[in-house]
Amino acid sequence: MDYQQFEEKIVEGIQQRYSGCEVSVHSVNKNNGIKLRGLSIREQGDVISPTIYLEDYYRGMENDSDMDDIISEICRVYEHHKCPESADDILFGIRDLGLVTDRIYYTVINKERNDELLSEIPHRDILDLAVVYRLSINMGDSICGSALVNNGMLDHWDITEDELFSIASKNTPIMLGCELKNMLELLLEIYKRQDSYKLISLLANQEPYMYVVSNREKSYGAGVIFLNDDFRAEVRRKLRSDIVIIPSSIHETIVLPYKNDELNKESLLYLVHEVNRTDVQSTEVLSDNIYFCDENGVRIWNK
Repeated sequence: MDYQQFEEKIVEGIQQRYSGCEVSVHSVNKNNGIKLRGLSIREQGDVISPTIYLEDYYRGMENDSDMDDIISEICRVYEHHKCPESADDILFGIRDLGLVTDRIYYTVINKERNDELLSEIPHRDILDLAVVYRLSINMGDSICGSALVNNGMLDHWDITEDELFSIASKNTPIMLGCELKNMLELLLEIYKRQDSYKLISLLANQEPYMYVVSNREKSYGAGVIFLNDDFRAEVRRKLRSDIVIIPSSIHETIVLPYKNDELNKESLLYLVHEVNRTDVQSTEVLSDNIYFCDENGVRIWNK
């Protein structure tokens, strides 16, 4: 069964189980230029519907007999994540800047890999990265997530990207905090994060010793070291050194104290390239570059 046939059978099966609902599949632009096919089930009166991506289900299908199980699993996921009755209030809140000002934060993504996405969202460039903005959304006691701020939101709020950056700069440290942790503190925790584990485990026993930088949530935390000047200065003071920044993923970075005679730049670059190619999820790759930070700020350190 090819993918198109798979998608048609999924839509048909979901439609049978949710008669009277609108079932549709659409392409979604994800980070790093990745396009995924997302299924949505919209019951009468719904204004928001969760998006369920189908590619993993297709890759995991061993034979046609799996279809009923896949459809049942999609239905289970939908029931768990479908929007509460307060969805109208959520949408109204997003439209009102006064109600969401304290829930806007920023992070960084790769600039070159996100040309198409960046044309649709407010952003600013920093090195080979782009600063983008997310809105924290609470959709009930068990559902909490975030959404990218897009150009339509910015136009509706009638503010500039500079004003948005100012709001996010104030909010992000308060909402998410900044964390610098010794590698040994995090190995057990990060073991569950396969996108970062190989990179960390390969470097964990090397000198100078490494630290992981992220936010309290360990989600979209790569921007911490690039965008928070005060925290970056604090890291340099604590390590009593200039620092080298290794991009682990969009969620965290690895920081090493700079020791000129101990760091092999070429080896670090090779490792970052290899891990990004083989281990980090394609939607979570941050950069193939490494960075150097001193009292003058952060710069790409490839050469």
